Amino acid sequence: LDEETSGVMVYALCQKAHKDLTRQFEKRLIKKTYLCLAHGAATFDETIVTAPLGADPQNRIKVTANGLDARSAETRFVRESVAACGRFSLLRAYPRTGRTHQIRAHAAQIGHPLVGDLLYGGQKEHDAFDGRKPRICLHAESLALTHPSTGLPITFSAPPPPDIIELMTLLMSTKVSSFA
Repeated sequence: LDEETSGVMVYALCQKAHKDLTRQFEKRLIKKTYLCLAHGAATFDETIVTAPLGADPQNRIKVTANGLDARSAETRFVRESVAACGRFSLLRAYPRTGRTHQIRAHAAQIGHPLVGDLLYGGQKEHDAFDGRKPRICLHAESLALTHPSTGLPITFSAPPPPDIIELMTLLMSTKVSSFA
């Protein structure tokens, strides 16, 4: 996960599990769900962004569509709600691939950069946060995979942390707990 991203991660405790989890990620068998707060009123119910991502030649910290050494990347976004003010949208992101900054770059590409993400065009909404500096509003909500030892399907999930819930509730002017 990116440094400011909260949520669920999976970690192998033995070499056998590591090998199996790596295989599942490589074959895109693991289903990932992210909750994000984006700028703008999303007009789509659902959209899929398919754009290869690679290093931005102007800023090596960033990735961009068709950048240097670009690799295939695909993210499906589903609009959950739009703030009454029309300035923010609550989205769920379902990345099919797992490229660096994939959700952040794809969200910006469709005109909905994530709140708090200066690298990809999301402004820091200082006035709305009583002077507090928000982090990037991206939360890894769940991972669904096959357990390496038992072979059974398993889903790990994590509710958004209090700072993300507070921020989403403030900007969306609605309770977000129903999305957790």
